[in-house]
Amino acid sequence: MKVLHLLIGVVLVGTISCQQQKKGEDRIVVTSEESSDSTRVIGKRLRLTYPEYTVFESFKSDSTITWTSVNIDGEREEGSESISYFLVEDNIHFVGWITANGDVVSQVLDTKGMKVYTVVSKPSGVNKSVKRKGEVLSGTIKFLK
Repeated sequence: MKVLHLLIGVVLVGTISCQQQKKGEDRIVVTSEESSDSTRVIGKRLRLTYPEYTVFESFKSDSTITWTSVNIDGEREEGSESISYFLVEDNIHFVGWITANGDVVSQVLDTKGMKVYTVVSKPSGVNKSVKRKGEVLSGTIKFLK
């Protein structure tokens, strides 16, 4: 139930922050004190493993991510995006961004428990700016060298 509440909050915060970015408003990045090196994601590469996807993410800074997603059929998508980043606790990170094709991605990364919770909201239907389809994913994290 805690995870469900956290995901709902993530979607709301991610959608609001990403909408502000899209409107061209100033982006605010809020971070608390620096986390210990073993749980940091900024400057690191991660492999996120979900049931039907593997995603490789590289956090270039607290404002930029590059990512590659490979589904179970081997189809690839990739991008480099501006992100909203928030360090919730020493090992809990919130990240949100909008992909070039309009997907809104909100993630909670637990770098102590090595778990990731992601909500992806994709444009769908005839009027892609109004109708959206959501997907909730739960997976594992591995730090890469």
